[in-house]
Amino acid sequence: MIGTWRLGLALLVVCAHLFHPWWPAAFAVFSFYVISGFLMTLILQEQYSFSRSGLKAFWVNRWLRIYPPYYFACLISIGLILAHSNRVSLINGHLTIPDSTSEILTNALIFGLIDWPADRSSLVPPGWTLFIELAHYLLISLWAGRSKQRAYIFLALSVVYVACVFVFLDGFLGALYFLVPGGSFPFAVGVVLYFHRNSFSKIIASLSWPVAFTISAGLYAVVFACASIFEALMVPLLYVNVLVSGILLMTLWHAPSSKFSRVDKFLGELSYPAYLLHWQAGIVVLLALDQIERTVLSFALSVVLSLTLALLTLQLVIKPLDRLRASVKSKTLRSTDSRARMVSPESAT
Repeated sequence: MIGTWRLGLALLVVCAHLFHPWWPAAFAVFSFYVISGFLMTLILQEQYSFSRSGLKAFWVNRWLRIYPPYYFACLISIGLILAHSNRVSLINGHLTIPDSTSEILTNALIFGLIDWPADRSSLVPPGWTLFIELAHYLLISLWAGRSKQRAYIFLALSVVYVACVFVFLDGFLGALYFLVPGGSFPFAVGVVLYFHRNSFSKIIASLSWPVAFTISAGLYAVVFACASIFEALMVPLLYVNVLVSGILLMTLWHAPSSKFSRVDKFLGELSYPAYLLHWQAGIVVLLALDQIERTVLSFALSVVLSLTLALLTLQLVIKPLDRLRASVKSKTLRSTDSRARMVSPESAT
């Protein structure tokens, strides 16, 4: 059910950007970070390993997973800008053709993308979150994901950063959300959860999974309800959301197998391209309706078009690369198994 949740989070971002209010996007992005921290640690520990060949395979697969759909989204943005440059930039000031070396490089590499100033070129407006993701993949693969002790040090450092922002910058949201260190707390929570997944399994078993899911999903809903009522508590609730996201993640991770698993996987695969392409979809809808103001109708049509573009990206870009990604992973697994046999007691005998 994690795939369904991921698509739901992507649609929350779509709603925040193409309708209102803004804050569900921040909550959803931090939930995404928790999931990524957990999953990246999991696959590094259990599939790729931290050897040189394992890390090489991990990063090749990360590139194949992130960059081709991103470049596809960039091409769609460029087409829209060339056709309707003035109207597109009125809807989103970031959507302009990069005209400086730094903007060209950051759009090409993702590293260095930021969300301000508002007129800074970003061919994929939510691309700055990919920069934060990639920076933390680097941190997890080189250091934080290698042991429980390092995971807790990572968590402690992220807490110190958040505390410093509250003490010295009066809880400035830009430093907590738009900068790379701002994403560290949810990523660190995800990394720590990996090392405690078996403990959660025992707790969930003692409650029964339906009860555990009801409690965790209920807590998650309560946080969103509180944020919609108590706007002054938005920033503290953002961090409560991280903790509750961790509880929900562990519950969904231990969900019993069902016939819904294949559908859940498919829905999860739509989340990334829908996230990348929702601004482009929204702009196409607004241009077709000949309006700039976002309405219920434009939002509904934007969701439909976002999912359509996501499905197109899945079939044209992501699926054709899946065989190559699987090949990279299988070679790593065979190499790991071979090394394990070389040092096992049986082989020594």
